[in-house]
Amino acid sequence: MLEGYPVTGVKVTIDGGSYHPIDSSEFAFRSAAKHAFEQAFNQAKPHILEPIMLVEVETPNDFLGRIQGNLSSRRGLLLGSETMQGYTVIRAEVPLVQMFGYSTDLRSLTSGMASFTMQFACLRQAVAVLVAPAKS
Repeated sequence: MLEGYPVTGVKVTIDGGSYHPIDSSEFAFRSAAKHAFEQAFNQAKPHILEPIMLVEVETPNDFLGRIQGNLSSRRGLLLGSETMQGYTVIRAEVPLVQMFGYSTDLRSLTSGMASFTMQFACLRQAVAVLVAPAKS
């Protein structure tokens, strides 16, 4: 496990090995396999992946700057926008974890005049985000 998350997408093949009636037991083989996996795992320099969502926000032009700023503050990567008849559609890739509560924030930012859709885009290596301690 890496930071408490399960390891996935790994195939292990054991080559060789021998059996001895005194030294060989199920526990010994399991212990050796675990030790070998941990060594290989640490040498592989594993990383955590996070789901990235493709987000499209349709908003009146008056709120364009607010929406772009809010998406950027959520670690969003702005991909582009398209303007049509007083509305703009903004496309961005945003980590899923940053999208919780977005519906409420979007309604607040636009007085309920914007809408959004979201779909899975890809998995990307997670970035450590430092959070400043709360001031007392």
